[in-house]
Amino acid sequence: MQLAQGEYIVGKVKKHWIFILLYCWWIPNLIRYFVEEIVLTNRQFYVRTGIISRHVTAIPLRKINAVNYEQGFFGRILGYGTLLVQAGADFTFSGYHHIANPEKTKTIIEQAIEAAETK
Repeated sequence: MQLAQGEYIVGKVKKHWIFILLYCWWIPNLIRYFVEEIVLTNRQFYVRTGIISRHVTAIPLRKINAVNYEQGFFGRILGYGTLLVQAGADFTFSGYHHIANPEKTKTIIEQAIEAAETK
């Protein structure tokens, strides 16, 4: 991933290993587990998907309005959930499923947003 000058990676968001167990029977999902990448920098939240054709979504941290997460029963036991990000003027949340440690991920994103706002 090409980062702008002065931009650095704060953290990478990983899918939980349960994703492999739930979707290993479908090869494209198994490949997606290893190819899909969610990266948080000091300036942006990036989501990269695709093998042959690449789709990149970059959300500036200053445009993120809210970060939430959802966990079902098994998600709470095993430590995975859905990360929900609301950005810009859009009132809907983008959901990123089977994220490992969604509460910790939410905290890291919120800390990065706060640090970006103080600059």
